[in-house]
This record gives sequence, structure tokens and C-alpha cells, in this order.
Amino acid sequence: MQMQTVEQVKKRIDYLLERDRATEAEIEKVYNEAVDTLRAIVSDVHNRYAVDGVVVPANLYGKVTVKDMLLLKQQYDKLPDDLSAQEQDRVDYYTAMSQTSPRGLITALVGMALIGVTHKVGKIIAKNNRTAVKEEIAYQVEHENAPKLTIKKYAGPEFKVEAGKNFVPWNERMLSNHDQAVNRINNVINGMVSQGMRAEDIANHFYPGNAQSMREDNIPKILRDATVKAKRTARTEAAAREDAIVEQSFKANDVKYYDWVTEPGACKICTGWAISGPYKVGNESSPRIPGDSHPNCRCRRIVKKESIVDEIDWDEVDIIVLSDKDKIPSSPKTGGNNNDIILQFKNGKPYTIRQLDSYGYSKIDFDLSDHGNSKTHPNVPHVHFWTVDRENDIIRRSKDSIPRAEHLEFIKKVLKNAGYDERTK
Repeated sequence: MQMQTVEQVKKRIDYLLERDRATEAEIEKVYNEAVDTLRAIVSDVHNRYAVDGVVVPANLYGKVTVKDMLLLKQQYDKLPDDLSAQEQDRVDYYTAMSQTSPRGLITALVGMALIGVTHKVGKIIAKNNRTAVKEEIAYQVEHENAPKLTIKKYAGPEFKVEAGKNFVPWNERMLSNHDQAVNRINNVINGMVSQGMRAEDIANHFYPGNAQSMREDNIPKILRDATVKAKRTARTEAAAREDAIVEQSFKANDVKYYDWVTEPGACKICTGWAISGPYKVGNESSPRIPGDSHPNCRCRRIVKKESIVDEIDWDEVDIIVLSDKDKIPSSPKTGGNNNDIILQFKNGKPYTIRQLDSYGYSKIDFDLSDHGNSKTHPNVPHVHFWTVDRENDIIRRSKDSIPRAEHLEFIKKVLKNAGYDERTK
């Protein structure tokens, strides 16, 4: 099996981010066009139902005429022929609502216009999912000797991004977002009508030009929110599918451990996963993307063939033993050479083991006591991971965590190689 380097994975992340941006630009274009569509609808409503330039509630509860229904037909004729069953159900609902009153017609016009928008965006996301799956399978075959995988298994909306009973396919979530947007836009229109909707009110709600109008809910803001949700869905769905293919590649190649490689500007959650690795493949507690990170995550998992114990050449590594009087320095550079291990004793017993990274900075601490306070340190031994900013010589140590089996093995190896065999049980 080939082994990718972190640099190769970083390049892969850069490519995926660029592909995401292209997809997101398509989504944004659709929603931007929707702003113009809705402005035209509201303007038509104003022109049709205004009396002396004002639309008031009383104007919107009369009888719907055949001429009024032509507005709905215009929106209906713009809909594609391949609507899903759920999308068609909403169209049927809007059609029925349009005949109840002019107010019902307005809701129908907004809903039908937005169902066309939702359908277009759904097509973009479905295409992006298929592209992501196809490219990831090809990538894994090229770089990791992955098994033969079918695109259909991972590309469909029924693919589970989130495990558990509360899983909702992305296309259903898109329709739910659609319903929320329709409701919010209706509230905006109701607000305008209740105060007497004038032409300038329409302009203010589509082109908010003052602090007050910008704070209030307005139609461009509602569509921007919908855009953000759709972009997040596209990126998250693609990442989840790619991660599932990576998992299958791990299992097919009998990979035991993996590391977490962060995207540029990674959040605290992902940075924590990166410094706390490696992780065992198939373990329920091992983190996955995006379920254990967050929506929009673009981090990647990379093969780590060996555990931290196996990858060390114990004949080459130096174990620096400190006596009771010596303390491990707290500065970024802790006094050792690259990849050294520092073993500190206290009262004649092993107290702390520190592993340095390839630059000589702190990497992991293994504390072998409760520091005299079993309440705050109930786990003995316990582990601290270091985050290092080498450019600014700044280090931060994580809270203590329970050691994994490989950590315990590492501790035994250090003590044994330091000549402290009686403590290796």
C-alpha cells in the first residue's frame, strides 16, 4: 500500500476547497436570481391590488379572478418537468391555496417560485455529490490501492451523513429549508401589508438602505440565509461521502491507525483531533468527518501505518533522564534534541514522560501520578497533548485525557529502555 504524505493530503484539501467554491458559486447565482424573481412578484402584487398606491389587508381577501390566476400560471410554466414527488406535493398545495384569496395567491406565488429555486439548487448538490464520489474513488485507487467501489452506493441522497434515528436525507432537509424561507417571506409581506404596502416599502425590503431596515427581516437576507444553508449542505455531504470512501479504503488495506490532517484555518475541534491522534480504524470512539467535527469540515484522514510505539527506532532515540532536582522546562524548546524522550523522576519514581517532535518541541506528556490530588487527576497515568506555534515559540497543553492502549505500551517501552524494568507491568 502506498503512503501519502501530509503535504500530499494538504494539496488534496486545497483542491477540494477550490471545487467547493465553484459549486457554491453556482448555488449563490441561483439564489441571487431568486431575489429579482421575488421582487418582480411583489411588484406585480402591488400593481394589481394597490388602491391609491397602497395595499392594505382588506384588499387581499376578496375573490380571486381568472386574471389574477395568470400570475400563478407564469410561475408554474417556469417549473421544470422533473420535480420530485415531494416538490410536486408542494406545487399542488400552492395551487389549491392560490384559489382561496388574493392573500393565498401571494403565498402560492412565493412558494412556487422558491420551489423552482430549491429544485435547481438540489440538482447542483446532487451533481456535486456524484462528482465528489467519483473523484474520491479514483483518488483512492490511485493513491491507496482502494477496493473497487460503486458510485451509486455513495452518491444518492439516502447516503447517511449522520448515524442514528434522527437522520434526514439532504434533499428532505432542503425542502424543510424551503418551507422555512416561504414562511419568513410571507411574514415580511404580511408586515408590509399590515402597515399599508407602498412601492417604497418594497424597495426598502429588497434594498435595505438604513440600519433599521437592515436589522429587520428582509427578503434578500432570507435568501442569503438559504444560500448559506445550501452551501453548507453541499460541502458537508461531499465531505461525508469522501470520508466514507476513505474508511472503506482503510479497511480494505487493513490499516490499523490514521491521523487527522486539518484544513487551512481549522477550528479548535479539528485542531484538537489533529494533535490527539493517531486513532484506531473502526473504533467507535475514533473521530469521523463530519459527524465528530462539524458541518462544512474539510479536514482529511490519512493512513498512519504504525502506532507511536512501532514507529520509534528505540536504538536511535535518546531518553533523557532527569533526577528529582531537575524539572522539565516549560518553554517551547524543552532542552532535548529532535524526537528525544524526557523521563523525569520524583522521589525515586517515574513522574513524567515527555515525547518531543521532529523539531524538538513538546509533543505529548504522559503523567504517571495524580500529582497528589486524586480528585482532579483520577486517571493514572493520564495524557496531555501539546499544540505548538513554532513561528512564535508558543505552546499550549491540552487538558488531561485517558491514555489509549498504545500510550500504555509506549510508557512501558520508555521505562524498559531507561532501565526501569520493575515498573513495566
